[in-house]
Amino acid sequence: PGEHRDLAEDILADLHHLLVQYIQALVLLAVIVLATFSAFLYFTDVPYSILLAAMAALLEVIPIAGPLVSGLIIILVALLSGYAHMGWLLIFLIVFRLVQDYVINPYLMAAGVEIHPLAVLFGVLAGEQIAGIQGMFFSVPVIAALRIIVVRMRRQKLEVEPSSVLLE
Repeated sequence: PGEHRDLAEDILADLHHLLVQYIQALVLLAVIVLATFSAFLYFTDVPYSILLAAMAALLEVIPIAGPLVSGLIIILVALLSGYAHMGWLLIFLIVFRLVQDYVINPYLMAAGVEIHPLAVLFGVLAGEQIAGIQGMFFSVPVIAALRIIVVRMRRQKLEVEPSSVLLE
């Protein structure tokens, strides 16, 4: 009842908004990977380019491990098929990963999730230790949810305290 119900409703509304933003950011990252990898792999004649790009886009939603696995699979397929331009492929994968991890991803996550990139990295590593791949995937929303709860509780405390001081 009363103030606790309002606090719970505010927290749930913020959590809903957070999850929508997080899922939108993940989908947008996957679309960026699909488009970029499809174009590069196709125009550089990497075998199975569209299939590899689709696989990389799907694995993009798994923090750290997904892009690493997709990059290794792309390199392995290129090596086994006798691809002649491995240097260019490696440079592309490294440059794309740097741009994705240090420019695009923080920009998209900061817009909705609003947590520090180091907290994301720590959370992903801790989530992997606690619950494996599922922990890595859910660590960012859990950290952001905890942040929302703490911020809302602090706001409520600050709103309640000044009025009680005035009444004394």
